Amino acid sequence: MSETSECGDLLASLMGDLGFFGFDAYGRLRPNPPDAKPVMACRWRGRAISTTLWELSSGSGRIALRAQVGRIPSSAHSAAARPEALSLAAQLPPLLPSGWTVTLACDHTLYIHTEQEVPMPALITDLLVPTVEFCLAVAPFLDLLDENELGLDR
Repeated sequence: MSETSECGDLLASLMGDLGFFGFDAYGRLRPNPPDAKPVMACRWRGRAISTTLWELSSGSGRIALRAQVGRIPSSAHSAAARPEALSLAAQLPPLLPSGWTVTLACDHTLYIHTEQEVPMPALITDLLVPTVEFCLAVAPFLDLLDENELGLDR
């Protein structure tokens, strides 16, 4: 067996899958299968943070970043606090960086979202660096919600 063939066999053996992330011998990530949208999730300051990767075309992809930032009180448990909480939530969108949105889920949870382009196949740093930057940028909003008792620890 030639040295070139052995090297190719070694590289092929290093390629693999980790859940819905496929990776090659150089550590580059891709959705696997190609139409999957794999998610990298973590917790930061007690909040769920997720980064979802999807491939748009060869050489181009996007990541969606989402943070669980707070909770609106239920009318069944805190009816008096609900109007003020909804008012504060309504004031968040103009304060957010361009391209960011805030949503209220049916379970009363507040989320902040954004998306950005990434090269494909992506390196792990193409996911980790934006995730860390997102966590740091969302921190003032977490502080605001916590100060107004809309954090997740209520």
